This record gives sequence, structure tokens and C-alpha cells, in this order.
Amino acid sequence: MIRNKKNQRRKGNSKKDKGWVVKNNRPEEDLGNPLLYYTDEEVEKYSRSGGMRRAQEKIAYRVLELLELDSGKSLLDIGSGPGYTAEVYCSEGYNVTCMDLIPKMISKSKEKGFEAYVGDMKDVGKLFEGRKFDGVVSVSALQWIKGKQEIQRIA
Repeated sequence: MIRNKKNQRRKGNSKKDKGWVVKNNRPEEDLGNPLLYYTDEEVEKYSRSGGMRRAQEKIAYRVLELLELDSGKSLLDIGSGPGYTAEVYCSEGYNVTCMDLIPKMISKSKEKGFEAYVGDMKDVGKLFEGRKFDGVVSVSALQWIKGKQEIQRIA
């Protein structure tokens, strides 16, 4: 059971149980634009992070379970970053195309041999006009989208 600090005091819980505490705001909450956050230095840190790689891989495998799409099919990986999730999809037999708003992230994906494009997820239709994918996935990019109008542009 998750309790906030106010409920913790009211219910008389022990001091050991600190409840739900947010230590830091997430960059998408503070900055609102990934281009402001993902500097070249931040991209390098992200692309070297073993913890980030493991988390992204774990989520990618879960995405494939939920998607229930036969291998050999084509996937568009929106917000692909340095290609952590694309590596999983490729290893499972999918044809992966990467897309990210951050040029340096796309450079990292291309270094791994992926077909990769710089683009805004709100403009997927324009960027890939006339092209079809069997599945479109996004592991950690949608949190940057704010407001109903932006969400509708993606759908």
C-alpha cells in the first residue's frame, strides 16, 4: 500500500516507513522539450549507462509480449534513443526503423547499423508518408508529449 506522508502521520505509522517521496523532478516536467535536456553530454551519458540499457531492454521484451507480432515484421521505434530497444527487436527477428528527435541519438543508432531518422513523433505521417509498418512502438518518449492537441497529432 502506498501512503503519502500526510496519511502516514495521521495513521501513526512508524518512522521507518517514509511513504512516497519524489526526490527529483523529471526533465520532461521541468524542461518540456527533449532538445533542451539531451545535450551532447547527456546523450553520451545515456548511451553509456548500463542501468538505462538494462531497463530499456526489459521494457522492449515486454512490448514484444504485448504486441504479439510475428518476427520478420517491420517496426518503427519512435524515440529510439541510442538503439537499446531496437537491438532487442532486431535480435528477436524484427526489421526495425529508428526515429528520434535528437540527432546525436540517431547517430548512435546508425553506428549500430540501424536505418534511423531524425524526426518529431508528431510528424511521423509526414516523415514516413506512403510507408507502412506492421507495428509502431515507443518505450520512453511519449512522456514528453503534453496536452490533448499534441497527443492527437500523434494518433
